[in-house]
Parts: sequence; C-alpha cells; structure tokens
Amino acid sequence: MKAFTGTTVATLILVISCGMGRSEPLSVQTNSVNLHNEDDQINQVGSLIFQGGLNLTSLDPRFGGFSGLTISADGRRLSAVTDRGYWVHYRPALVSTGRLTGIDDAQIGRLQNLGGKPPGVKRDSDVESLITIDGGFAVFFERRHRLWLYRGAPDPFRARSTEIALPPLTRAIPANKGVEALARLRDGWLIAIAENFPKAAPFAQG
Repeated sequence: MKAFTGTTVATLILVISCGMGRSEPLSVQTNSVNLHNEDDQINQVGSLIFQGGLNLTSLDPRFGGFSGLTISADGRRLSAVTDRGYWVHYRPALVSTGRLTGIDDAQIGRLQNLGGKPPGVKRDSDVESLITIDGGFAVFFERRHRLWLYRGAPDPFRARSTEIALPPLTRAIPANKGVEALARLRDGWLIAIAENFPKAAPFAQG
C-alpha cells in the first residue's frame, strides 16, 4: 500500500456484511435549470452536451447537505449521501432523447454503522464522498476519518457497514478537512483526495 501527500491510495478487500436498515419515501420538488442563464438554446460546451439540470427542494428536514453523488451502471438510479449521515435514492426521469426532466421514486434512509445502528452526532456522521463498488457503495467520513463499505441486497445502504482500514498517513489530515472525492481505477485501486493535507506529513510506503 502507498500513501501520497494530498492523495491516499489503498487496496480494498471487500467483505459482505449483513443487517438491515429502513428507507422512507421522500417528497422532492424539481425545477429545470438551463446550462446558460440567458439563452436556453445553448446546450453544449466543447464536446460536452448538456442533458438537463434540476434544482431539488424538499420540506423534509433530513433533506440537503449532499456531498456525494453516483449513478448505477444501468443509469436507472441516482444515489447521494449527506453530511449528516443520510442516503437518498432517485430514479431519473428521461425523455426519449435522453434529456433529464425530473426524478421519481425518491427514498431516504439513515446510514448503518458497524453495529447496524445509525451514526450519532455530526462528528460521527459527516459523509463527504461516495462511489459505487461492485454493486455496493463506499463512503468516506471526515472529522473522524473512516472509509465504510456497504454491500447487500436489495439495497446496499440498508445493510450494516464494513470498515476498511486506512493508512496511518490519514491521521495527519485535519478533522474538518478530510476526503472530499473518491475514484476507483480500472485495476481496483482507490484514490482518495483530501481537502487539506499538512505539508509536513510524512511520505509513507508499506
């Protein structure tokens, strides 16, 4: 395993966990957002084609603070996590051209910790990044820096988490300046990018 300043790379051993949480329907209102504020006919930047944008609002007090978003391999489910330890699933509504027009079947639930219970205070539930891994999810927490893996059917987020050991180097990351982005390489390695990393932190290999 190798660790680099500002970026932590780790190999994961994926372990299936058990235990079930629960989810509830979530009422969400949507408004379309154009790519360009003054000209709704502009839908392309370079080779990128804008397929629709949405402004999401909800009266549910659990809604908001989203810090990670991913889409399933078949494109039928959007999943997000919040900095208060909640997860949300949406089904994107698309027209025949592939343009995003809304969302359906929104569900919300609380992440399960290693003991199958919801995380407690903000220090324990501040999720900042999310990726999909082999049909499951990996989430990274800051304040108390942890990498948790969720796997299980029918919904990985309703399962108890498994904790993935982190390199000792991550202890040098400030409490509220943790990992903000995760990415998985084709060879299975993960890259975790921290918001802040002390210049004096030691380089480590092992």
